[in-house]
Amino acid sequence: MRELMPDWVKEVIRKEHPPSDDNLDDLQKDLQKLLDEFRVPTIAFNPKRLHDPQKVDKTNDGSDETDFFNSDPLDSDDPVDEELMDRIRHQTPRASPTKKVRKAPEGAKLSKESRALERVPTIEILVDPEEIAAKAISGRAGRFYKDSQTLFVNGKYSAVDRMAAELELSFAGQGDAEEVRRAVLKAAQRFTAFRVGKATCYAISKRLADDWSIDDLDRATSPESLSLAADDYRQSLNSARKWVKTILKEHAVDTDAA
Repeated sequence: MRELMPDWVKEVIRKEHPPSDDNLDDLQKDLQKLLDEFRVPTIAFNPKRLHDPQKVDKTNDGSDETDFFNSDPLDSDDPVDEELMDRIRHQTPRASPTKKVRKAPEGAKLSKESRALERVPTIEILVDPEEIAAKAISGRAGRFYKDSQTLFVNGKYSAVDRMAAELELSFAGQGDAEEVRRAVLKAAQRFTAFRVGKATCYAISKRLADDWSIDDLDRATSPESLSLAADDYRQSLNSARKWVKTILKEHAVDTDAA
């Protein structure tokens, strides 16, 4: 639905919910590379669902027999690519070491096989207390909405504050204090989002495991589980320090140029 909705609908959504000024493209690309390693088919392309008829309840109208319908959304006017489906049916849980990540020329559209693989959730970092409360993530690191493939991250979660405080000590006396404070807070939020996103990607990959039920998958992406992943902030400290250094250098160059 997100890919096929008209531009005017997207514009209405953008006006109702203005995007954050924080660009998370690099973060999402890194998470996509991680998720690509597992080669998880989307729900629509999942081979187990291709010929999985679902029963329709009986009614007083029409036939006395229970009807069946094919849940495959490709069953309309778009014929199923049997060669593609055969490759997906025989996929391994992880890609081979020599072919872990899809590569395509700049500006190229994803192939049908690439589109059959799960895409990383869209990540939004919330800092407005009202929005955080509306998503019921007060005191939680985030919440994953699997239907819309959106991951909301609490930018005011306790681990964000602890990480920011530790980062600020590392950059004490380096540049303008207010600029340093803004940079370390943004770094703490971004890398908290990355840890939460990574935990979500690992949970999505468990869709390939036969002994993981839907309830297991839901528990793995629950706000409580994602909070535990966010709490381990020290694993991200070194990367966050490098990111802050880059931001402060760029700010210094811009200041000198001005």
